[in-house]
Amino acid sequence: MPLTVGQTQALQARARQLVEAVATTGYTYDQNYGRKYSRGEVLTVFGKAAPSITLTTDDLNDLVGTQGFCVTKRALARIGARLLRVAEPTDSDAAKFAALVLLWGYASQSHGAYRVGGILSGDRVRLGQNAVVSLKALEAGDLSGAYQTWLGQRHIHGLGEPSFTRILYFLGKAISPDTPLALIKDRVVSERAATVFAMPLLRDRSLGSYLAYIEVLAVCSQATGFPKERLEEFLSSVPPASLPGYAPFSAIQEGFPHAEAVVNVG
Repeated sequence: MPLTVGQTQALQARARQLVEAVATTGYTYDQNYGRKYSRGEVLTVFGKAAPSITLTTDDLNDLVGTQGFCVTKRALARIGARLLRVAEPTDSDAAKFAALVLLWGYASQSHGAYRVGGILSGDRVRLGQNAVVSLKALEAGDLSGAYQTWLGQRHIHGLGEPSFTRILYFLGKAISPDTPLALIKDRVVSERAATVFAMPLLRDRSLGSYLAYIEVLAVCSQATGFPKERLEEFLSSVPPASLPGYAPFSAIQEGFPHAEAVVNVG
């Protein structure tokens, strides 16, 4: 069932507090956030792990921005639009795009390139197939289907919810650059969203929890005019002390339905 009027009002109140926190931290949404891998490092990942997938001159040029050679949000948006907004995107191009997204996602890990190389070595075919299936599901407005593509028999070892929701996010950006069709839900943002909105179910890694998370950020965005993807990035980027839920708040404490019931993404 959808959120009740009282639950929605409680979320809206917390959302306004959250946006006030955004203003006080000096946070700026950063499309250029990324990892400064060297050109040779990225070429080596693909050359050793997936020699059948070629990084073209256009791909490499798209990875050069104001910070030099860097896998950024802006670069991924350009590459996704070029590779995937075609009549029939290939599994190979989709795998290449997904691998670049994973490189971006592992930006804080010194062994990110190694991890991506391992996935490409073992499951690049399934990676590309899953990405294409998810892309088509998102194009059809089927967020649940896109999420479930990465589960069960299609699961890829090492790709849990944090990783495949990054892929979903950027696939959605390739389709709809200005209105994200999916959002990233990694461990950090799950924990912080659960605390800020007093909803422990958001810590779960399940389809129901993911849809609840999308619902919550949609309500908050509608209440404040603050885009959902900026709320997600803010939750994941700032020090926890900057978030209202990490101080005592009594206004929003209880009464939220179970994750499986919150599926009405408004």
